[in-house]
Amino acid sequence: MQQPERRVEAAGVLQHQTGNDIPAPVRERMGSMLNRQLADALHLQLHSKYAHWNVRGANFIALHGLFDSLASAVSAWADMLAERVVQLGGRGEGTLAQVAARSRLASERTDSDASEAQLASVRDNLVAFATAVRAGIGTAAGAGDDVSADILTEVARGADAQLWKVEAHLG
Repeated sequence: MQQPERRVEAAGVLQHQTGNDIPAPVRERMGSMLNRQLADALHLQLHSKYAHWNVRGANFIALHGLFDSLASAVSAWADMLAERVVQLGGRGEGTLAQVAARSRLASERTDSDASEAQLASVRDNLVAFATAVRAGIGTAAGAGDDVSADILTEVARGADAQLWKVEAHLG
């Protein structure tokens, strides 16, 4: 018989019961780390859409599409991250307030809509995001959570590919 969902307060992290056999302290640590990655991803997604909407200049069409493609990719990564948190018994924390409080990314540069400024701003946050994701791979692997490490590896692979595309426009 399936047990009804029960929420418990564990080390400040609201969780639900799960049959996942990863020890609860590890799941809590991973949930916290993954929610931090989620905040960065959602911030990057919004930043990409901001650049998509506001870019100006001779390369408008190419960059408009590039930024939209990046936002779509980041949306998929955010979904994977949030769902992994829930699989571990936590709660995917992606409200605006949670993202604003947890994101490690820089605020978007809003002083210029020029293509070079938008590219540089997005590039800087994409680099920061990818760097944090790579650190998360090591954290997850060290904790014995190979599934989270694998998900983060997939995200890092995609972030590196997107960074290559953004940097190609910078010359």
